[in-house]
Amino acid sequence: MTRYAFLRRSVAYFAASPENQLAHDWGADDAVNDTPYPLEHMLEHDEITPAEIAILRPLETLIGQYCSSQGVKPWHDEAVLFSDPMWARIRALATEILERLPDEERESDWTRSLRDDC
Repeated sequence: MTRYAFLRRSVAYFAASPENQLAHDWGADDAVNDTPYPLEHMLEHDEITPAEIAILRPLETLIGQYCSSQGVKPWHDEAVLFSDPMWARIRALATEILERLPDEERESDWTRSLRDDC
């Protein structure tokens, strides 16, 4: 999987329904638990465009605000997936962003070099 595909999968997780998010194993996939890759690094390797970074920044900001806010989080209480208005805002924004990001792999010289080294 390319870094772009991994990034898009992370956004898709945030866009998923509460039921699908509930089914997610919080430690297994870490498209969610870890920031996939710095966007600027992906830009340097032509894996993402400046316009796509601009599309993603509001989601990054909102998730950052959510994580630093007070209150119970879904990784502590799954009911929050269904009831937290800010989590619903994250889901709605991720859905909008997912519709604007092409669903493709986007190989780069960097990802090819990793594959070739294996």
